[in-house]
Amino acid sequence: MKYLILLLLLPFTTSAQPTKLDKSGVYETAMREYAKLHPEDATTVGNEKIFFLKAQDYTRGLPDTLSGYRFVFISPDSAAALAQYFPSKKHKLTLLDMRQFFARSNVNFVYIFPTRATWNAKKLTLSAPEYMNRFCRIDFDYRVEAEQLNYYFKESSCETAK
Repeated sequence: MKYLILLLLLPFTTSAQPTKLDKSGVYETAMREYAKLHPEDATTVGNEKIFFLKAQDYTRGLPDTLSGYRFVFISPDSAAALAQYFPSKKHKLTLLDMRQFFARSNVNFVYIFPTRATWNAKKLTLSAPEYMNRFCRIDFDYRVEAEQLNYYFKESSCETAK
């Protein structure tokens, strides 16, 4: 009887299931694709082109330089880090809101919503970001390779909200 139970449970105890998922590559790819689609959303500071992104728990540890652009993660609650980029004036900027990677069956994507905000250097405050009328969806496909689930860029599209 105990051998029968072991034989029934054996398929569930093997390592055939993917054991590791590295989402940071997915977010890096999403940021790179957005930079290709909308370079006009980059803010020029000196001779650098910078994308400002809303800081989230899942964006920690991402690189700050990709594809010739710099990416700066800003928390709207503590936006004093903007003082080094805009020390003496008000400045309008685009703050990107990247939504968490979603993977379920055949649907794997990241949404990026551009928002407009105003930085006030005198008060060291960032206005509440207002969503623009567009969003971008970056789709991914996946494969299981060497017991690891790997995601690959599939396509990207931007739409105007109605």
